[in-house]
Amino acid sequence: MENEKTARAVDKLDDEAAAAKSGLRPAYDAIAQMMREAVRGDARACECVLDAKKTVDGAYEAIRKYASDNRGGSQCVCVPPDVAAQLIAKYYGFEPGEKQDSQTIVNPDDSGIESLFDLI
Repeated sequence: MENEKTARAVDKLDDEAAAAKSGLRPAYDAIAQMMREAVRGDARACECVLDAKKTVDGAYEAIRKYASDNRGGSQCVCVPPDVAAQLIAKYYGFEPGEKQDSQTIVNPDDSGIESLFDLI
């Protein structure tokens, strides 16, 4: 049941990204990728993506509005990935999860191993 819901959410994201105008396609693909990762690890994010009122286009517009509001006198604005992820999560209506660093491993006995590099 949960896998079916996740698959529907991922399909919705893919369809919305594919429907983007050619100039916006890279941005829509990046938003869809961030959300694909979120829905695979968070049931709440999955439900939010399946909400018909929430779209990749809407998430893009939320980022665009943030950039416009924070550009000052500049002609160009860069929105860092962590800020974009926060804006996307806020738009969709869920709290972004704490993602564990991909090199960090769980160490219940605290033997001094903190990352995979410590095992080498």
